[in-house]
Amino acid sequence: MAGGYPRLEPEAPEPLIVRRLSAFDLPAIEAHFMALGAPDRRLRFFGGVGDSGIREHCRRIDWARLVVLGAARGDRLVGVAELALPPRGGAAEAELGLSVDAAERRRGTGARLLAASLALARNRYAGRLTLRCLADNPAMRALAIKFGASLQAHSGEFAGVVAAPWPSLPSLFEEAEVMRAGWLHAVFELNPLPPAAPQSPAFASGKRAA
Repeated sequence: MAGGYPRLEPEAPEPLIVRRLSAFDLPAIEAHFMALGAPDRRLRFFGGVGDSGIREHCRRIDWARLVVLGAARGDRLVGVAELALPPRGGAAEAELGLSVDAAERRRGTGARLLAASLALARNRYAGRLTLRCLADNPAMRALAIKFGASLQAHSGEFAGVVAAPWPSLPSLFEEAEVMRAGWLHAVFELNPLPPAAPQSPAFASGKRAA
């Protein structure tokens, strides 16, 4: 205690949960993109994009081809990864688009999303995962290199190619955890249990009606 006042400890941040998202999460996905500043929007969407462009992007998400992952703290998405999987019989390559809230940088959030995306790509026999970014996005380049990517430069862009070998027990467990978190969110957050019916005074006191 200093100066007669108790010292207040800073609140611990809510745990980071990475889960698979669905169309029911569209409002939260749109809110995440809307919260990005103009420079971050440019880096994520490879050019300036306004609010109407973000709404159109969300509307056009192809849920049959994309796996969308979210990093959440509490009920707020602080990061979104859009994983485009290769079509059946097509080139064995998945592509990833990734964004993280400015306040969430340097906390491992991007790495968690990339690790989960890589596991899902491996489990679908993608062969490799490509993470594209603009040349003036050093944070994304560093993240790709952290996962062993080989960088290829072309026309002001970089493509980080990460090998995605066949499924393994760790990659299967990683996906199972992501799917479990998404299922729990859908059951208990998007469809909360109804409140319990009030009990009659007689029942609450344990007395039976005569």
